Amino acid sequence: MTPEHEIELFRWAARGDEAAAHFLKAITDAAHAWDDVVDADVPLDRCAIHEAFRALVLVVPANRFYRLHRDSLEPLIQQAAINWLVATDIEREPGGAMHVAYILRSSYIDLVAHVALLTGGPDWARSVCRHVREMNQSETFDDYLTNLDRERAARGEG
Repeated sequence: MTPEHEIELFRWAARGDEAAAHFLKAITDAAHAWDDVVDADVPLDRCAIHEAFRALVLVVPANRFYRLHRDSLEPLIQQAAINWLVATDIEREPGGAMHVAYILRSSYIDLVAHVALLTGGPDWARSVCRHVREMNQSETFDDYLTNLDRERAARGEG
């Protein structure tokens, strides 16, 4: 998905709340950069690394939506990070439960659904969650395994 499509998706999910959409964009961009650094499958230049740190240290903490809803957002951010770390650990274990990693790695979608809940209520959140999950899970489990093999090869592990 292009950055333009991603921000449009976040605007839609947040019912047009620009601060909420920009919060989601900043946090997901930083998460993707974190993933790229840890997986070592996509080289990041200094600018991309700078932007990821800037998002986490300056942009997110100053975001109006984040400041207003910090108490409910922080536990979800922490859990998404923990789930991603567990998924990464599983992916690197010989014989790891890849079906579990496949599900855990996209826990950040819960954050999108939570933003939808905060901006549009439970019925809207349910609709957004389903749409975004279906869109994210368009990568089949077989595709996921193929991409995982590519990541391992990029790291010189396979």
